[in-house]
Amino acid sequence: MNIFWDTRKGKNIMNRKNKKANWAIRMTRHINHVKRALNMLLSDPQDFWYHLKPYLHRVKSGKIIINGITFRIDPKLDLAMRGMCFGTYQSGITSLCKKYLVEGDTFIDVGANIGYFSTIALGLVGKDGNVHAFEPVPRYVERLRQVHEDNPDYRLHINGVALGDYEGTARIAITNLPNIGWNTMVPDFMPKDTVEQEVEVDVTTLDRYLFSKDIQKLRLVKIDTEGYEFPVMKGFQEYLRKVKELPILIIEIHPTAYPKLQTSIIEFTRFMSDLGYVPRSLDLTRAVQLDKLDRPTDVVFIPKSIAQQGAAPDGHSAAIHSCR
Repeated sequence: MNIFWDTRKGKNIMNRKNKKANWAIRMTRHINHVKRALNMLLSDPQDFWYHLKPYLHRVKSGKIIINGITFRIDPKLDLAMRGMCFGTYQSGITSLCKKYLVEGDTFIDVGANIGYFSTIALGLVGKDGNVHAFEPVPRYVERLRQVHEDNPDYRLHINGVALGDYEGTARIAITNLPNIGWNTMVPDFMPKDTVEQEVEVDVTTLDRYLFSKDIQKLRLVKIDTEGYEFPVMKGFQEYLRKVKELPILIIEIHPTAYPKLQTSIIEFTRFMSDLGYVPRSLDLTRAVQLDKLDRPTDVVFIPKSIAQQGAAPDGHSAAIHSCR
């Protein structure tokens, strides 16, 4: 009997510790949001109120229209859904999609999650274009299928697999935090007390996929894999070395993940340069020193040939978001 109660007491202590750890992580996240908001308020008040707008309105679950494409909103999944509804979520990436994608183009979405950027791309490339989405987490693959079901006339190719530099399987950690995008294949990268579950998923390479589909020309590739971007790029290099015209890449860089992968950000910088790319900020106004990054950062990789000529030609103007 004493053993039973001692064991239960131990579990209760562990539960309290986990709750405190989760609370600390959530508080750190909120504090960082507040800091960024205050910096934005002081540096660009107009942009601050633009991003604050989603939080001043009540957002209901349902469907919105983005450039003629139906997308389902569920604010309970993540507060980011509010920004998606009003078009303020990661607006820098949205602007790049609008700048570079035109009707008939091909867009690759690696780490597509629930399909927000795949949806934006569908509206931009139109019925003659193609969007290839890769997402290994089963619950989010289902959300991608909803996008396809709601827009059957558009070419959304859903791939419920992870991308890397080999063929096989791997385990992906899925968070218990209210952040639907925080799922990673980088070993021991996610704090154990924030892991809801680990799922074994199939892994393939982008090289194998693109060659098997005989995809000759890509316009834009977005890679958001929570620290696993280097293996994804290694599995993409054969195609890039053979293609006549390099696509533009938008990659979220997680500098602290590289030691976990037994590599370095400097090695990644050399790798990308060898492929013919230069790193730029999301607004394309400045060069980015990858080894100086100290937090997750979205970086645009422009082919050196385009960087020397200036910006690539624009595509569409504005994406239209409409909450129903």
